[in-house]
Formats: sequence, structure tokens, C-alpha cells
Amino acid sequence: MSHEGNNNEQKIAKLEEQVKELVRTEQRLHLVQYRLDEQARLYRELHSVGRQLLTTSDAEKLRSIATRFATEVLGYEKCVYCLYDLEQNAYVPHCFEGYHDQESQQTLSQVAIPANCQCLDSLSASRADAFAIGRCDNVCNFLQVTEWLACPLGHKWPATLGLLFTGNSEGRKDYYTPVVMGSEQAMGFISLASQTAAALELTHEREMLEERVAQRTKELESASHAKSTFLATMSHEIRTPMNAILGFTQLLAKTPLSEDQQEFVTTIQRSGRSLLTLLNDVLDFSKIEAGELTLFEHKFTIRELMDLAIEHVLPAAQEKGIELAAVVSRHVASSYMGDEGRLRQIFVNLLGNA
Repeated sequence: MSHEGNNNEQKIAKLEEQVKELVRTEQRLHLVQYRLDEQARLYRELHSVGRQLLTTSDAEKLRSIATRFATEVLGYEKCVYCLYDLEQNAYVPHCFEGYHDQESQQTLSQVAIPANCQCLDSLSASRADAFAIGRCDNVCNFLQVTEWLACPLGHKWPATLGLLFTGNSEGRKDYYTPVVMGSEQAMGFISLASQTAAALELTHEREMLEERVAQRTKELESASHAKSTFLATMSHEIRTPMNAILGFTQLLAKTPLSEDQQEFVTTIQRSGRSLLTLLNDVLDFSKIEAGELTLFEHKFTIRELMDLAIEHVLPAAQEKGIELAAVVSRHVASSYMGDEGRLRQIFVNLLGNA
């Protein structure tokens, strides 16, 4: 009976140990599931912030998004974005989260972290996944923390796009994510820095492209203005002697001339008027390009307008044996208000093209 009792006790003890092991296994599974859920959540958050960074064209907003993500999503107490100052060869805080009182903000604004600081040596590896980590060192004194993690923004050293620091201060670490290399949060921070660097480079390239486009547009506008000015000047310069030629040919036509001489004068007048029309077209084109074309308003009749237009192209039509006639419907109003000269020019162009 005693032997049987001992066997039962051993079985019970064995069962109890198995139950405990099952409980421990279940706890481990719960912990693994929790970590997997946290990892999935973190990846979703990183994917979301990555899209947000790539769709943001303002560099200042990019920096703010990155620093807020480190504190609000990754759970670190503080995050500082430092810009590289070439003259000082140092990193100067530009955007930060977690510095709530005015004194700490003022102290931080006066900080310049030397690029040759020994604590940052591992960042000079010029790799996309480069990082540095430290505790109780000079960087801690600069950033008012007791532990920190830093990533360069860009693959070159010094990181001209800046450095991204995160960390916790003494006495508050229990409430924030500890700086532990290899943790999901630390890897997430490195990924955040990489995505921020890519977004900043894209923004920088976009800004450079916009500057080049603006400069090129300015150059083209200047060239166009110079061309318009040249055309207007040349048109005016040529119109003056041309008007004199036409004026003297009209006077010459009123003098006694032989039949051949009269034909010569008529040809000169016709050619002069054609050239004057061409000059007027060039002048109008330059005015349109310069936005200086002015329309005048006068009272005119369509019949008179058509007669003047036909008279202008009649010599050319007669040379080709073409008979021109204008028929104005009786339903057309007797007079209109507008720019008679421009409308006549349109009619002349239509007749000339026909």
C-alpha cells in the first residue's frame, strides 16, 4: 500500500510538473505572439511614416515627422535632428522632441556636437545601416540624456543631411523604450533614419530641379523679351524709310511719266505696301509676345472695311487674273464699334491666304 501511494505521489508530481511546463510554454507563446504583434504594428507604422515622408516636399516638415515618430511611436523619451554646419564641422540641433521646459530647449539650442567626436566614430563607416550608441559620455552631456542612439542621414561622412539622435534621460528610463541595440525599436529607428535620408535627398533634388527650371524659365523669358524688343525696334526703324519711299512714289506717280515708268512706280508702290504690311505683322507679333498689344475702339462700317481690305490685295489678285468682289448682306448692321485696323488686318490676311 505504501509503495502504491508513493507511485501515485510521483505521478501527481509529474503531472504537476507537466502542467507547470505547459503554463510556461503558454506564457512563452503569449510573449512570442505579443512580440510578433508589436513587430507587425511597428512595421505598419514604419511603412506608413515612410509613405508620409516620401509624399512630403517640405524639409522642415520631414524633420518634424521623424522626431515625433521616434518619441510617439518608438517610445523614446527624446529625439533631436541635428544639421551639419560646415564652418564649425559640427552638428547643430535644429528640430527636437521631448525637451519640454524652456531651460532645456535654450541649453540645447547652444549645442554644437563636433563631427570628429570619438563617440561618433562608428558613423563614419559610410553605410546605410551605420549607427552609434553611447551612455554617460560627451554626447549625453550635449543632449541632456544618459543613453543615446544616433544614425547618419545619408551614406557619406560627414553626413551633410544631418544626424538623428534619440535617447532617454536619467530617472525616466522606466517610462520609455530603453536604448538596446538589436531591439525592434532600435532597428525601427535605424529604418526611420534611412527613410528620412531618402526623403530629404528626394526633396533636395526636387528643390534643385525647381531652381534650375525657374532659372531656365527666367532666361527664356529674358531671351523672348530681347527678341520682341529687337523686332519692335527693327520694325520701327525700317518703317520710317519705307513710309518715305511710299510717300515719294505717290508724288512721283502724279508727275508726267511714260507707260513703262508708270508701271515701275506702281510695282514699287505695291512692293512697298506689301513690305509695310509684313513689318506691321512683325510689329504686332512682338507686341503680342510682350503683352503690349492695344486695341482701340472706333465707329466703322463693314462695307468700307471690306472695300479697304479688297483694295489692299487687289493688285496681287489682278496679277493672277482673279476678280475680287465684296457682297455684304443687308442684315449686317450699318455700323459697329471696335478696332477697325485690327479687323481690316484679319480680312486682309484671310484674303491673302485665299
